Amino acid sequence: MEKKIYTVTEDTMDDLNDFSCKMEALKGNISMLHSLIWAVADDLDEQAIYQASMLVETLLEIAVIRDTEINEIVHRIETQGSDTDE
Repeated sequence: MEKKIYTVTEDTMDDLNDFSCKMEALKGNISMLHSLIWAVADDLDEQAIYQASMLVETLLEIAVIRDTEINEIVHRIETQGSDTDE
């Protein structure tokens, strides 16, 4: 199988680095949510349960957005092959 070599612009690399930073933040938020859920489960605090459910929905929306972003970046790299003309 022939290997494909892609060349990307500095802008594309910046987009990939930004994506990586956003994913690290998302992982941190999910970790915080994990701790919150266990604390809530112990106390059965209705307000905290509601807040946790809202946080879960928000994190899911963010994850979907991040997934779309990386797919767009990868698609841009694949379809252009070499995007140095941008």
